[in-house]
Amino acid sequence: VENLEELNLSGLSDKAGAAVAMALTRAGGARVRILKFGENDFSGQAACALGRLLASNSTFLELSLFGCQIGDEAGAELLQALARRTEAASPLRVLILWDNGLGAGSAAAAAAALRGGTLPALEQLMLDRNAFSASDTALIRAGWMETMALRPEGASCDLVGME
Repeated sequence: VENLEELNLSGLSDKAGAAVAMALTRAGGARVRILKFGENDFSGQAACALGRLLASNSTFLELSLFGCQIGDEAGAELLQALARRTEAASPLRVLILWDNGLGAGSAAAAAAALRGGTLPALEQLMLDRNAFSASDTALIRAGWMETMALRPEGASCDLVGME
């Protein structure tokens, strides 16, 4: 699976999702550009393994994890992996994490990733249908504004769920 453009999987258990993420990590991401994992049970191992994959891979343009039951702790770990990228900024353009039970920990991690300059290509961040408070929303919006300041004037950008 050397040049797979898109991988779209649903209905996976946490263990199966972790196995897929670990296999992709071992394969160096296998040049996968778009990862879509919708309606899975990624309540622990899978989200952490995906975080390690994101931290080490520089080919992903889109990661969609909608309705995957990630929870705040695993969501924070996944987002912290993006903030820890040191070798190069992520080319990630779309990050979809709606309906995952994310809260204060994930909000802080998202803000850190956005403020750290590791997501300069991000065009769309979808975080709706999570458990963010008003202060969590303000924190994420502030990080988003810092990232958008790095983008060329007129560049497309969309923050969803932080109204």
